[in-house]
Amino acid sequence: MAPSNLTPQSAAEELIVAQALALYRDSKNIADNAPQGQFLNHAEAAVIAKGRELIRTTLQTLAQEKIHDIEKTILPVLRGEDRPCPKCQTKKRHLGYRSKNIFTAAGKIKVERRYEECLPCNLPEHIADDLLGIKSYTVGFRSLATRAGVDESFQKSKDNLQFYCGLDIGVTTLRKLCYAEAPKMEKFMKTDAEVATKFIKAKGNVEITMDATKVNTMGGWRDTKVGMVSKRPLEKSALPKDYGKRKLPGHRARIAFAAIEKGVRS
Repeated sequence: MAPSNLTPQSAAEELIVAQALALYRDSKNIADNAPQGQFLNHAEAAVIAKGRELIRTTLQTLAQEKIHDIEKTILPVLRGEDRPCPKCQTKKRHLGYRSKNIFTAAGKIKVERRYEECLPCNLPEHIADDLLGIKSYTVGFRSLATRAGVDESFQKSKDNLQFYCGLDIGVTTLRKLCYAEAPKMEKFMKTDAEVATKFIKAKGNVEITMDATKVNTMGGWRDTKVGMVSKRPLEKSALPKDYGKRKLPGHRARIAFAAIEKGVRS
């Protein structure tokens, strides 16, 4: 039980508490009316579905409340309506509030932020965005999307994210996010000292595995190359007839890479 002195202090808190209480009551009602022997299954399904919605609503409420706090405290310090454009120092115009959809690991949320514009520079701005890190996709969402996208086809990844996380992500969005993260991963693998250090320290012999295929694209024939450098301890020697019966030791370290290059039709 929660301490009795923990009472809601704001309208936002009261809303979340009310929604949490409604989640419990609705889930209990669904479970109480389940067929014999199905109480736990119905309770589980109800709590998961309604719990996801509560988490999403809580995140949206937190974000919107923080935006309001920023605009009430930071904007007056920055002269409110008379804030100068950082580029040309012309006074910016306050043009009301604009909404923004944000895709998070909890689902899509929607927030409203103050919108300003410098006409000479045609430079729009939402001051809360930079201060709070408001972007179209959160780190949590991008992490789920790219992790799913690199293991399966984008369509399969979309289906998996819907089933496992309740997230409705389009195939095009998955592709765009994976393509955006690829250069970052390439840079990390080439420049991060920890990758090389761990590989060098790993025990075993170095193995190199490569494969490639050709695809005729609108830009001409291209080579898709995939490779992996790994380390694995040697297995005991065997005769050719016994190769297929051996169980090789697992890899101690692996670095995979891929690239799409110009190819020559053969």
